[in-house]
Amino acid sequence: MDVWFFVCSKGGVGKSTTSTNMAVCAAKEGKKVLLVDLDEKQKSAANWWQRREIEDDIKAVIVPHDIEKVKEIYGFAEKQGYDLVIFDTKGASDTLHNLIIGLATLCIVPVQPSVFDLEAIPSTVDMIKSLGKPFSILISRCPPVGNEFEKLRLGLLTAL
Repeated sequence: MDVWFFVCSKGGVGKSTTSTNMAVCAAKEGKKVLLVDLDEKQKSAANWWQRREIEDDIKAVIVPHDIEKVKEIYGFAEKQGYDLVIFDTKGASDTLHNLIIGLATLCIVPVQPSVFDLEAIPSTVDMIKSLGKPFSILISRCPPVGNEFEKLRLGLLTAL
């Protein structure tokens, strides 16, 4: 079972948007996907799933920001034969995030072309690296060409 964790210590970087998009892509590839929304206030991923009118192999659940509940949902996903579990959380950096990073087969750090997003990357990446997990930085809401993209790319390289 693959576990992807969309993580960044900053909120508003696109974690929910990218996690729901990736869930759809995986389902289109025939994967059974469990989307775990750990942001009890926003519930962006869970609300998105409830609005959908498409029947596929995606199920979304809201789980309290609680270590035991996360362990429980992970065990449930294993028993139910999910191919992919995607964790979507609020912007934070805490013990629960460390637990999910430990469970993850891939951590994905969404970032937008803004100074505030770039400043959040080092602490997030350090947390992932300290647990020895693979990660990718996903640049979103950025023009694919031009000065902005190049500045962001260079900023990421120097931040890492």
